[in-house]
Amino acid sequence: MGYDSSIILPEKTSLKEVKQFLEILKYQEIVKNFYFYNNNNSEEHFTGIELEICQTRPNIELHLRTTVWTTIADTEYTNLTLKEVSKRFGGYFRTEFGKNKSYKFEGIVRRRAEAGCYTVYKKFQNNMVQPNVFYDHLASIEKDRPLTDMWIINNFHPTSIGMNITVPFLISVFEEYFRSTYIVLLKWSDKKKEILKCSKINSEDLADLADGVNSIEKLASRYISFQNLNSINVAFDKISKDIKFINLLKSTNPEKDYFNRVDRLIQFRHRIIHCNITDPFYKVSDFKKDIELVSEVCEIFYDRLIEIYDWNPEKY
Repeated sequence: MGYDSSIILPEKTSLKEVKQFLEILKYQEIVKNFYFYNNNNSEEHFTGIELEICQTRPNIELHLRTTVWTTIADTEYTNLTLKEVSKRFGGYFRTEFGKNKSYKFEGIVRRRAEAGCYTVYKKFQNNMVQPNVFYDHLASIEKDRPLTDMWIINNFHPTSIGMNITVPFLISVFEEYFRSTYIVLLKWSDKKKEILKCSKINSEDLADLADGVNSIEKLASRYISFQNLNSINVAFDKISKDIKFINLLKSTNPEKDYFNRVDRLIQFRHRIIHCNITDPFYKVSDFKKDIELVSEVCEIFYDRLIEIYDWNPEKY
């Protein structure tokens, strides 16, 4: 499911010039005649825009598609593409609303930091699908091949191996969520200049910035450890004193002990990655709790942002 539109260009339109114009519009050619647009420096775009050039006789046609999860930024850029290509080469475009009729966005309008943080959270949810699918698989076979009371056997048990190597993946998803959220908030922060003055950006970083390889916010985030709870707290505290990351973890459902449990999981990850030490007695039930822990903590944090910035609370 998604939204489809087409641009029908006049006869004898130059394919070479069409491709050059798409590059000006910042579409990237993935394979021959198939393009994709997604502004990597703006999390306001979610799934982006697909564009295919079809050489039908006697016309060239461009077919555009966005998914049902399109954001207002995706919709607006689709409309811009339809209008600018038609204006440049002539011809006409067609959407589900009719000939030369632009799309009207029907979803929740989110802009700037709200749009970016929402998109980051949706990507986080997508990233959590894999560990959840793996857990469902383990739960279905646990009775047939249970773990034992002997560490040497468990060390070579497929279930134990799978769960242990999934822990670094869980922490990488956790880390990516907070890093990407930080990048978005920094981009739109009133304190951006003040924060960047204290950032450790070297000459190689500046070269990447000049070449358009990276944004200044992404470069600044490189030097922050998002696998360290205190470091996360300090980073977001510079953006807003109202976020209070560590206090949030300690005060939300204190009986769940979020702060210490997340810290334990991070240390678990470090032992696996840096010391090649796994836990042969890591239970399937504990694995499930750790998956839920990462999901809950990131949702609690996103809810906090919604609260202090007065954003739309819809998350699904």
